[in-house]
Amino acid sequence: MSATREQIIGMSFDRHMSVSAGAGSGKTRVLVQRFIEILDQNPGIDIKSIVAITFTRKAAAEMHKRIVETVEKKLDDIMNSDYPDPLLISKWDSIRQKLPAARISTIHSFCSAIIRDYPIEAEIPPNFSELSKGEGIALRISCAEKTIEDYLQDPDLKPRIHKLFDIYTKSKLLYEINAFLSFPIETVNSLEQLQYKPAKELLDIACNKIIQPLSKPFYSLFEILRIFPDNHEDSINNALHSIDGLYKQTVFSHQDILIFDSIIKTIENISQKYLTKEHQISKKLYKLFSQECIEAYISFMISYPDFFSTITIIKESLACGFPLAEINAIEDSRFISEIGIKAARLFHEIKKKDSILEKDDLQTLALQVLQQETVAKKVRRTLNFLMIDEFQDTNYHQYSLAKSIVTALQPNPNDTHHVNFYIVGDSKQSIYGFRSADVRVFEEAVEDIKTANLRAGKIDSFPSIDFSTEQEKMGLLQLHVTFRLMPAIVGFVNVICKAIMPQKANGYEVGFEPMIAGRGIQELIEKKDIGSITAIITQAPPKGEISNDPIEAELVAKKVKQIVLDKSLLVWDITIEKDEYGNQSEKHIQRQAIWSDIAILFSRRTKLNALIAAFKAEDIPYFVNGGFGFYTSPEITDFRSYISFLHSPANDIACAALLVSPFFSIKDSILLEAKQYKSNSLWESFLLLAENIQKEHSHYIFIQRASTILQRIISLSSRLSLPILIRTMIEESAWLQTISYMDNSVQMKANAEKLIELARTFENKGFKGLYDFSEELELLSQDDKEEAAFIPHQENAVQCMTIHSAKGLEFPIVLIYDTNAGFNTSKAHHVHLSSELGLTNNILKIFKSVGANEFSDSIMETIVKEENRNKEIAEKKRLLYVAFTRAKDHLLFSGTISHDGKIAAHSLLSLITEGCPFLLDNIMSEHNISSHIQENIIVYNNSVQEEAAIHIPISLECIIENIHKEIIVETKHAEYGELLFNRVKTEFNNEVYSATQIITAKNKPSEYIRQYVYGFPQRNESSFSSLFDEYHDEIHGAKAGILIHNMMEHINEWMNADGEVEHTQFLHIAQSVLHKEYMYNDSLILERLKNECIAVVQTKLLRNNTLHIQKAKFEHTLTIPFLNDFLITIFDVLIENDKGDMEIWDWKTNKCTLDSDMDLLSDYYTKQMEIYLYMCSLLYPHQEIFRARLLFTRMAKLGAEDEIWSRTITRNKQDIQKIYQELIEDINVVRELYI
Repeated sequence: MSATREQIIGMSFDRHMSVSAGAGSGKTRVLVQRFIEILDQNPGIDIKSIVAITFTRKAAAEMHKRIVETVEKKLDDIMNSDYPDPLLISKWDSIRQKLPAARISTIHSFCSAIIRDYPIEAEIPPNFSELSKGEGIALRISCAEKTIEDYLQDPDLKPRIHKLFDIYTKSKLLYEINAFLSFPIETVNSLEQLQYKPAKELLDIACNKIIQPLSKPFYSLFEILRIFPDNHEDSINNALHSIDGLYKQTVFSHQDILIFDSIIKTIENISQKYLTKEHQISKKLYKLFSQECIEAYISFMISYPDFFSTITIIKESLACGFPLAEINAIEDSRFISEIGIKAARLFHEIKKKDSILEKDDLQTLALQVLQQETVAKKVRRTLNFLMIDEFQDTNYHQYSLAKSIVTALQPNPNDTHHVNFYIVGDSKQSIYGFRSADVRVFEEAVEDIKTANLRAGKIDSFPSIDFSTEQEKMGLLQLHVTFRLMPAIVGFVNVICKAIMPQKANGYEVGFEPMIAGRGIQELIEKKDIGSITAIITQAPPKGEISNDPIEAELVAKKVKQIVLDKSLLVWDITIEKDEYGNQSEKHIQRQAIWSDIAILFSRRTKLNALIAAFKAEDIPYFVNGGFGFYTSPEITDFRSYISFLHSPANDIACAALLVSPFFSIKDSILLEAKQYKSNSLWESFLLLAENIQKEHSHYIFIQRASTILQRIISLSSRLSLPILIRTMIEESAWLQTISYMDNSVQMKANAEKLIELARTFENKGFKGLYDFSEELELLSQDDKEEAAFIPHQENAVQCMTIHSAKGLEFPIVLIYDTNAGFNTSKAHHVHLSSELGLTNNILKIFKSVGANEFSDSIMETIVKEENRNKEIAEKKRLLYVAFTRAKDHLLFSGTISHDGKIAAHSLLSLITEGCPFLLDNIMSEHNISSHIQENIIVYNNSVQEEAAIHIPISLECIIENIHKEIIVETKHAEYGELLFNRVKTEFNNEVYSATQIITAKNKPSEYIRQYVYGFPQRNESSFSSLFDEYHDEIHGAKAGILIHNMMEHINEWMNADGEVEHTQFLHIAQSVLHKEYMYNDSLILERLKNECIAVVQTKLLRNNTLHIQKAKFEHTLTIPFLNDFLITIFDVLIENDKGDMEIWDWKTNKCTLDSDMDLLSDYYTKQMEIYLYMCSLLYPHQEIFRARLLFTRMAKLGAEDEIWSRTITRNKQDIQKIYQELIEDINVVRELYI
């Protein structure tokens, strides 16, 4: 394939250059060819003076490999030509020999080299070492605690800290303080400068930002209110008089906020009469409005969608005592910042003193060195060319490094030695904001390059090439031609991105210019096979109902199967053909798709379990990219349990988790059997069981095997190195053979090898012993951002990965899954911080007690939140672009809309429909629709660009039907088959009755026969159900019961006597519980469990009963004779109250959002609770009153009163007698059904 005109310009090096390269435009090829062109045109150049920087080791290695291959091919072509030139052979052979010394590296390696060359200037020994992640976490915790302790020792500051703990929660304060310890020192320095700004000055900045966008809409709204029903002329004129001249102001202060009080009241007085809570015109009052008024108001809401939410913030701020409350919030934030800054300084001082650095420190110290001009000149003298790949992933700090080397980028260059600067990247693919990448840097660098070339007079044409624009002359090049995407996908990307992205960059919003199709375009258009677009849309059921329709994951699986087995989509392979003269040309060959041609991409892993389940159900081979969460993956969690056990065999949680893991596969029933020996620990009990067990026992071999192996490993653990110990653990227990049948065995093995390598690195740093390594793993698991081990994928299987993981890859068929996922708001705390305003917090509205106070968003915090939100929205647009442009031949996407047809705000689906009216108009269709979108695109054909009108094939496949309604009622787990962790299958005996059986028989006779007589499983339950549902965000039915009940069963182990949560212990138990239920998406599931369980313990009921909980009985099994039969149940909690009476607590995990939901479910469960109360009355016959509490865990929240999240069923002794009579009748019903 011959190079395009733009690609040839991109290889030039007569000027500084910025290359903005769209997806599939061949940017890596251009960078490689430019590197070689420099070597070719500069004989004798020191190859070390050419520096190429990228952002990952893998990318650096790939670039080096391609340069070597290109040079070797060039040399091979010369040697195999008809007339080999000895001089050329000698030249390229010399270049090839120099290539091993080429400086192609990551930014961190480049900085490390500078520091080691100039250690005195960097004020760090040249033999510095890298701070491991575990050490970094531990050191941060230590510095934060030390700083807080120092403040508490100061009698003047101690009351102020206590006041903060009273106003905010301890966890929130620590979260904010710890945020400062994650910042580079230069960020800490800039934030410290804000500490000296007067609070009112900061408030003025915030108020100016919030008022400026409001001045125009205020006047527009009042003009519309004039034509509302009735006459509001006087109040409107008074309001307008109070803001007279507001629209003329350009700068506002906090004093200007005060004038809004009367204005807001005027708007509220009018809107309350005619508008809904969502500020829409009430449909009941439509007839009172003129058409002109309705249209004007709708237009206003479209133009200013955030108007009412903004004035609500102002209103609440005024109500809280503006500006004093705002200033108090600023002062609180400043004090927290002061602590955070001091802790951060301590952290950086210790690192420097001990000569241990993190990656960000390498950049900081390198810049410190280069800011010393004498050193900077020495460094520049060793360089002639600086090239940076993937420049969209840089930040301002990294760009400052580049500017210190390339003085032409500085306002006043003062060095005669010129280093040529070249950057290549695509700002539309900047999706790593969470790694501190700042897309605005690209635009700044472009302007600096333009200025540098103008200053140097570098605007003449490149030899033999005519620049098509002035921008190209100034070194600003754009590669628009994509050789990856089919024309249909090019057209669809252009349609969507033109609608959602501006033409020119503006802040975090990047500019979009249409892509040009260059992939064998003439051949494809002639065959009218230009690719396709398919949307798969399904609908969520209403709240509280379930659907018989296929869920999104099932539809995706069926579509994938259809593509491969039914050959519904064909893909193209590109081959290179040579004519008789040796000229090469591309040829497209069509073939049937295979599994590995398909990639499923998603923005988050929430619904991955459902997708995997659907693939399994359809027998689709699949492969899941490892992603993040290495330390919390199930297999590494098992290894952590093993290591913790070896360090301390008395650790019951580690012991239990290890025994039931794939290492030994011991059943939970065996653990329960072992506990009967009642030794000091579970391990000692297990050894006693092994000694006394009979050979006839069905699990004899498993028990003896585990006992023998573990005793041997314990004896070896103090003598073996960590890597050898882990290898021995694997081999002795035949772990590899055990997991070989599991779906994810390849990833599990790779992760185990990675753990061994980490253990080797850990020991090489001088650490010894299980304790240190166990602590290291525990710390790393608490903030697990480590990637799973990479596995080269060669199987014929569908590939599943996040969009971030797919960046840089391409696939014939791409399906973007779960596109209606909104923003992730699962974090318990968010740090709202900006470089202009510093740390911000909300304002105290009502002080109640620690953890129960009421707050309002401050104006400062609102501004920072809005800036962050706009930044996230802009990045989400770029994420969509990246996802689209991974597809070569066919693009599909799926999404689940809400029951009323709503699309989640700022979801990928909302962005797609914003740019494609066809989808928006037909998304609620009950039928599949096939159509075309006409779009004019530019095509690149035989070095010529020309316009072509194409018809983009687009299909809309919808499952939008009437939904079968059924009340969801929580399914209680098996009432008498309960063991330590897992559920076991129970056998029905018609002489033993449980409350669940009785209720089912009474309310649903057919379900009773199906479940208890014939032994079929409960309906509407699947072991592969997605844990998190986009619209219900719930764990379905019995799964919720199992997880929450198991966690609450162990509440005394993770909640102390003061009602505080022991987070480390909580994590251990949660991982064990999840592992037993085969739920492996740990980070998301753990977050859900943590939020719900901690919300429960923060309610007033739990807070007031912490001492009683310590003595309560959990999962208490009770079997009692009843006439000629038996009643059996398991009380979730049997607890003594303040009056000395025993009462029953029953956890309910149903999805509840309203009081009426709880009332409905309470009615349903009343019969069950009455049976429980009857059985309780037999245990405590002297008690007069019996209570059962239904605790709806989903309604629990901080400081919640009992009525907010629970319902109480109370019966006296006379009621108990009635319950007894009803039970007799109910059991007769059960008998008749069974017969």
